[in-house]
Amino acid sequence: TELADILLETVDGRRTILFIDFDGTLVDFSPAPEKVVLSSSASSALRKLSKSDRFLPVIVSGRTRNFLQSVLLSMDIDMAAEH
Repeated sequence: TELADILLETVDGRRTILFIDFDGTLVDFSPAPEKVVLSSSASSALRKLSKSDRFLPVIVSGRTRNFLQSVLLSMDIDMAAEH
């Protein structure tokens, strides 16, 4: 969550949309893409950012919304799926 902490400390009071790519950024590329798992550190960072008044995290992915929701579980995060 170091990146999340740094971001939270540096924003000057305006709400910032933070577009975050899923494959290759939040999770490593995998030979079995349907079996990727979000690491606990990535999950913790996303939860922290999603609860912040300063950020609006948006997950960007070519994957389906259903798949992303299954990986992100109950996180309240916007998505741009199936781009």
